[in-house]
Amino acid sequence: MSSARINPKTQTPNSNKIPNLKFQIDLPSRIFWVFVVWVFFGFWVLGFGISFGASLTAVDLRCEYLQSPLGLDEPHPRLTWRLESSERREKQTAYQIAVASGPSKLGSPDLWDSGKVSSSQTVNIVYSGKPLTSCQLCFWKVKVWNKDGQPCAWSETAKWSMGLLKPAR
Repeated sequence: MSSARINPKTQTPNSNKIPNLKFQIDLPSRIFWVFVVWVFFGFWVLGFGISFGASLTAVDLRCEYLQSPLGLDEPHPRLTWRLESSERREKQTAYQIAVASGPSKLGSPDLWDSGKVSSSQTVNIVYSGKPLTSCQLCFWKVKVWNKDGQPCAWSETAKWSMGLLKPAR
């Protein structure tokens, strides 16, 4: 006697199923369940995110629409950044800008600390710190708060330099 199972309707061996298994799933059912598991875990990762905590980040810091511009002649340059997040529907609810004369001074900025400003604005924030001088080098970074009011990490440091602000005599 053969070890293959006999299909009772056709009296022929059924070769597309594995013999001696009590629970057998046909190919369309296998495809369906693989899809269900894939969709479930895919939505789980998208819905709850892989990281826990604040995931909003300020990136692409620009001054007067340029990255690290040299020789600006604007005494009150405008600062801009983009937001990136691994979570859907994340948004900025506040920001803080720190500007200093050296990267080591950003912890306690000597030129400008905006403090926490409740705003979703990320474009054209006017520098409102100490008066800038000709040929001055300025370093800056941004901290943002997410939709839940949680502070996120500081951005990478960016810089700009001032040009000649007053004509020579």
